[in-house]
Amino acid sequence: LPTGLATLLLYSFQVHCISTEFTMRKHGGEKGVPFRVQIDTFKENENGEYTEHLHSASCQIKVFKPKGADRKQKTDREKMEKRTPHEKEKYQPSYETTILTEVKRFLLVTISVHNF
Repeated sequence: LPTGLATLLLYSFQVHCISTEFTMRKHGGEKGVPFRVQIDTFKENENGEYTEHLHSASCQIKVFKPKGADRKQKTDREKMEKRTPHEKEKYQPSYETTILTEVKRFLLVTISVHNF
């Protein structure tokens, strides 16, 4: 959050996908589908409109089929256990929650999608 904002904000969301969005292989499931999640924070003005941009943060998530996610976590753990301590230093540790990284203001692009 921008300097001076000492509030901890917690967001919870769920991603729904159809099965055809996963993998080309017939028996896949560990590959996952990457998505970029971005949270934009705006300040409400006196008219109740959110026009003043305060902050943006984002992260990449991967969505798996339920059993595929369990397999992916298991194989990732096994691969990491086989690595040397020096090799393990190259990777970020796993966490229960995801910390979003700040998005620079000049990189923000608004895309509108309209169905006609």
